[in-house]
This record gives sequence, C-alpha cells and structure tokens, in this order.
Amino acid sequence: MTARFVDALDRAERDLDAFTAGFTLFLEATRAEQGAFDERTHQERGIAEQVDTAEQIRALHCGTQWMTEDGRTRLGYHGPRVQDATSVRSTPHVLSGLWKTLADARDAAVSEANASTSNPLIFPRDSGGYEFVIGGNWAATHLGEHMDKLNAQLTNLAVLSEGLSGRLMDPEWSYGLPANLAGGSSRSPTTGT
Repeated sequence: MTARFVDALDRAERDLDAFTAGFTLFLEATRAEQGAFDERTHQERGIAEQVDTAEQIRALHCGTQWMTEDGRTRLGYHGPRVQDATSVRSTPHVLSGLWKTLADARDAAVSEANASTSNPLIFPRDSGGYEFVIGGNWAATHLGEHMDKLNAQLTNLAVLSEGLSGRLMDPEWSYGLPANLAGGSSRSPTTGT
C-alpha cells in the first residue's frame, strides 16, 4: 500500500505541475489581471506554499504584456478589468493547499516505508532467546487519512480545471475567445455549409 501511495504522490505532483503550466496559459489566453498573483498579497497571507505557487505562476507567464490593460486594449478591450472570477483569483490558494498536502503525505510515506510493520514483531530478550509481540503496526490508518485528504484535494483541482476549461469554451466568459476554441470558420459543423 505504501508503494502505491508513493506512486500516487508522484502522479499528483506531475498533475499539479501540468495544471500550473496550463493555468498560466489560461491566464494569458484570457488576458487575466495580474494582481491576484502579486507577491505582496501572498506574503500578507503568510502561507509558504501559497507564496511559492504565486511565484511559480508569475515566473511562467514571464511578464507577458497580454495580461495588462495595454495588451487588452490592443485586442479591442477598452476600460480596466476590475477583477477576474474567484476561480481564477483563488487558484494559488487551492494549489498551495495541495502542495502542503503532498509534502505532509510524502513525510508520512517515508516514515511508513522505514517502519517495521510486521506482525508479530520479534525482539531479543535480555536473558536470551526471543519474544514474539503481537501488535497492530500493520494498520495504515494514518496513510489512509493522508490518502483521503489527497483525493479530496485532487477532486477540488479537477473541479477547478473543469470550471476554467468551461470558461475558455464560452466567449461570454473567455473575454472573446472563439466558441469552443474553434474559431475562424463559418462552416456549420452539421451541414458543412
């Protein structure tokens, strides 16, 4: 069970990295406000994983000019955008919780991998010989609790991903991207005309 859990942690970390990269592309595609990723706001909250996540997002969008009022104006949007949707602004917070869960879970997995979980355990007696002690070290309740928390947070990530994907597909929510990201054609998909 521990080995499978370590594999799940590795996959979750890769998923989180992929989501973060995809989210950064989402920000540029929708020409999002950069204020939600401002280092000062995350320092004020004081959650190290959140500060790191916002920093990673800023590094990935590398100061793109599309995510500015000037960039939006060049694409025909006039007037400031006050703020983006909560799902966009709170993404560093959601991701930071998952990073913290992954770190805690990895610590638990390392501890478990280096623990004695046999039953019975055999201990040498001072007087010679061995004593067989029957216990419950094989119980993996604490790993199960980490697994449950990881599953819940990965579900939150999937819901967030679905919501952001939906925003990209709808011109009303994507700030003018083509419907279903399939613009440029006036042909009807059903009739071919």
